Amino acid sequence: MLSTSTLIGLTYAALAVLYLLVLPFLFLVYVDKRWNYSGAWEKVLMFFLVLFFFPGMVLVAPFMTFRPKPRSL
Repeated sequence: MLSTSTLIGLTYAALAVLYLLVLPFLFLVYVDKRWNYSGAWEKVLMFFLVLFFFPGMVLVAPFMTFRPKPRSL
């Protein structure tokens, strides 16, 4: 069985990974899909979440691309 301090450390590590990597990635994917179709209140929520997850956004955003998809003629 794990000691209490190890369990606390693993909990902090899991929360850090969730806050810095997982949730910002999922949120950026959501923003990419919904930005052009969202209403005013949804954009307010998006702006709040960008502010809330800013440290994770700084870590995740350089690895994502938001270039427009190629058009089919």
